[in-house]
Amino acid sequence: MPAPLLHIESSAELPREADVVVIGGGVVGAFTAYYLARRSVRVALVEKGRIAAEQSSRNWGWCRQQNRDARELPMATKSLQLWENVAVETGEDTGFQRCGLLYLSQDEAQLAGWAKWRDFARTAGVTTHMLSAEEASERGKVTGRKWKGGVFSPSDGTADPSRAVPVAALAFVPVLHATMMAVEFFWARRSNERDPAGAPAPGRTIVAWWHELVHAVRVFGLWQPFLSRAPADHLPPDAWGRSGVLLIHGFVCNRGLWRRWLHRLTRRGTPFVAVDLEPVFGRIEDYDTRIEAGVRLLEAATGVPPIIVAHSMGGLATRHWWASQPTTRIRHLITIGSPHRGTRLARLARAPNARQMREGAAWSAALLARQPRAQHLRTTCFYAHADNIVFPASSATLPGADNRHLGAVGHIGMVERPEPFDALLRLLEQDATLT
Repeated sequence: MPAPLLHIESSAELPREADVVVIGGGVVGAFTAYYLARRSVRVALVEKGRIAAEQSSRNWGWCRQQNRDARELPMATKSLQLWENVAVETGEDTGFQRCGLLYLSQDEAQLAGWAKWRDFARTAGVTTHMLSAEEASERGKVTGRKWKGGVFSPSDGTADPSRAVPVAALAFVPVLHATMMAVEFFWARRSNERDPAGAPAPGRTIVAWWHELVHAVRVFGLWQPFLSRAPADHLPPDAWGRSGVLLIHGFVCNRGLWRRWLHRLTRRGTPFVAVDLEPVFGRIEDYDTRIEAGVRLLEAATGVPPIIVAHSMGGLATRHWWASQPTTRIRHLITIGSPHRGTRLARLARAPNARQMREGAAWSAALLARQPRAQHLRTTCFYAHADNIVFPASSATLPGADNRHLGAVGHIGMVERPEPFDALLRLLEQDATLT
């Protein structure tokens, strides 16, 4: 039975433009996309089903030079080198190994042809060994047959296509994303030159870009697609009378974004619920029911208003729900990189919720006018002048709120900074005083 394919999460939204569109997510398509992306070419890889689910997951995976035509041998040799490099570049196991390939035969003419190819291969720097009848029979004893001869090419090998192709597809995403992210940081920095928060120094911007890339690969490549359900929501029996925490993610994310927060809250016994905002590309007001359900779970378990921590679009979704509720329905709101007054980057997106987050959008202006000022006084807004998604930076602040600048840090990286979690801990530590 074949090993299960590595599942690759794909985007439901086509890019507005690309330099190259690669059709087919097999070994040729995935690696073409990978190497183009490494050269800063904007690539869209399109697959009708699953990556590597067709012939690329069924073939033997031989990577050979043996018996190649003279015109294709240089490409075959280069291919073997690339197979070795991919494992180093991606840090992933593609199943490639130079185990050598063995050919056996009972045909004298075929053996003569192999011997002739061996002599040619020497001129190209490729080693291959002709085997006597005794050597061939010993190497091929698992066949239960005697052989007249054979050939062994020690530098050839095999790869596992069902593993290698998804790795290439997964690897080309951060390579491509690194280029796109660099554009985001440049745009954000230019936008913040006239913002009250100011623009970070070029060196600080580069450091923020690198850290954000690391965070993004971990969150989007591992936590969200594979680990989003653990740890589970935590509502311990002794939760009554203690503040619970509702965690709300942002655009095209899920509860996996909060993975480190969930572990820390579980260890300290804090009641929490982390929701998934669906539909992913719906309207922001569509998330009211999800937030209401999360608040009710915490109210039922604790008997007191919860604290809400929201990242990015989650802050807007929370404020929209809260605007139709009594101010005291929640104890405090902490937003991290939320585009309260929109973001310029949203100009490039077409999803309904993304359009609502555009700079100057009527939707966010109406929400700002509708929300009671008393709710802003119960809000802490974390923002950063190196936020590559929400810019200008001051658009992540609210009038009357406790607005705290995190400095040169990217959008996902803000969740990993200690300041937002420390702010939550200070609120939780007040429980004893409030009691």
